[in-house]
Amino acid sequence: MIFLELGKNKPYLWFDPVRSVPSTPPERLMFQQKYLKDKGKEYENNVYSHLMRLSNSHFKPNVSGGVSASLLTKEALEAFHDLFLKNPNNTLMLLEYQFKIPEAYFNTLFTSKNGIKILPVDFSGQRPDIIFLGNQLNELVDKVYETTYDGAVRELQKEKLQNRCGISVFDIKYIQEENVSKKNFLEILYYLKTLAVYIKEKNLEDIFYVRANYNGIFPLRDEKLLQKIKGI
Repeated sequence: MIFLELGKNKPYLWFDPVRSVPSTPPERLMFQQKYLKDKGKEYENNVYSHLMRLSNSHFKPNVSGGVSASLLTKEALEAFHDLFLKNPNNTLMLLEYQFKIPEAYFNTLFTSKNGIKILPVDFSGQRPDIIFLGNQLNELVDKVYETTYDGAVRELQKEKLQNRCGISVFDIKYIQEENVSKKNFLEILYYLKTLAVYIKEKNLEDIFYVRANYNGIFPLRDEKLLQKIKGI
């Protein structure tokens, strides 16, 4: 996934030599890919329509009544932290908030070559479907673990987190719960690692931490069950 991210805009630098593939994919494959993409977007928008009704949701509405991307800037995070301090028992739910992957993240993965440290890449953004801010989720686990900017995982003491706000990430997937697999969580792990570096780069480690052990997938649910959502 990292190489796909790096080579998205400069494939000639990252994917050389490129494996020869048919110029036109098989019709069956094209239909399958389009179907899954369309159904996934449809389900995502349906889930958003229910989550938008909840009092703890934060999002930017689009013209069609859905959710548009918002920027998870340092200022936005500091404002959310103020809300967290006012009501520590509340969990804030951010829909479609985007942050830019710091260059420092890729620098930890790739060493310089011939004294050249600049990577040939256009740094893009990450946009998890759902970001939870707060410490209420810690009540659901025996121990709290943090993903740090250098990729380590360390245990935190719950009683020492009064001022630090936990961050968890969930992705909406058009997939049956029993079919959720490790490959779905690879994307979650990528979110967590890049987000931890982003928090470090913005000097927000004293007030935020990226939770390592309560993140996940929001799988396929029928409409009746979605209508029963009263709070998250």
